[in-house]
Amino acid sequence: MAEYRRISGAVSIFCDMQQTLSVLFQSIEKNTPIPYENEVLSILTDQ
Repeated sequence: MAEYRRISGAVSIFCDMQQTLSVLFQSIEKNTPIPYENEVLSILTDQ
């Protein structure tokens, strides 16, 4: 059961990332300022 919880946690993180990326790409397509751009950049550069 702990394994299942770990997997579902990873899936939810992945879904959050996909949501963030889709917002990012929509902003790029519309050429609008990206919302919470600094947060996204800090997440990407932390790795």
